[in-house]
Amino acid sequence: MSKSALLLFALALFGCAPEQPQATDGCETLTDCQINQVCEVPTHTCIDEPENRFLGSFSCTIDDKEKLEPSQVIGHVENDRFSLPTALCSLQGEEDEIFTLLAFGYSAGDILQVRVPVKDLSDGNASIGLFLGTEGVSGASLENFDTYVGSGYSHEGTLTLSARPATGRLVTGYVDVTMYPTMNVRGVDDDAIFGIPCPRGRADCGEKLADVGGADSCFAALDTPMCSRPCDTDGDCSLGSGTCVQGRCTRPCTSSRDCVAPLTCIKGDPGESNGCY
Repeated sequence: MSKSALLLFALALFGCAPEQPQATDGCETLTDCQINQVCEVPTHTCIDEPENRFLGSFSCTIDDKEKLEPSQVIGHVENDRFSLPTALCSLQGEEDEIFTLLAFGYSAGDILQVRVPVKDLSDGNASIGLFLGTEGVSGASLENFDTYVGSGYSHEGTLTLSARPATGRLVTGYVDVTMYPTMNVRGVDDDAIFGIPCPRGRADCGEKLADVGGADSCFAALDTPMCSRPCDTDGDCSLGSGTCVQGRCTRPCTSSRDCVAPLTCIKGDPGESNGCY
């Protein structure tokens, strides 16, 4: 009898069978995955927690601010990990035209905010775009309202809802968004930067929030979007060593050589400095 035949005879005799690979049905929720993994729901695949990206399922009752619903959203920005176990949803705007998801972290003050126009959710799926800080435009932010620091802002992503959002309706959803970190802009950690181009959107404009003097948006004043915030005086721009020109904080200049191309130096209104626009 051959060696292979003997092996098969022995396995049969002792009731054994060659070990087979363990079957897997993929994942439906975070709990189906191992520690330090998340469930990529569209592909039903457990993946390692990704860098500069948030993803996960959530549920919420629209405009019920008294009841936090469960969330499985987890993500990283740079070296920081954020677990966001609860969520609220609301409709905002004069005609309830903006759907907003707020996912709250374990750490005090950490909030992932995702905003998309309701009209984009007609089939239950909406794209999340580059976060500019502009009203009515989709985007996502990870900000802390205890320290008033923004850790990251959306590059791109998607939001899925089980039903069209309406006040009082319980919905389930899934969010997957990649983020640009605000840290190490130009190689340093800046609190606020005014009057420079912002190809990465609000993420290029420094860490501090507008509430404490930081930039509020990647603002398209003329042809090129730049980091800015509304102002009345130069004092409103002091955090970023900026100047107030035509109602916006920007970088002071004497010539276009002082500006980051393609911005150019423009003349301020009477009593104002010149500024990059």
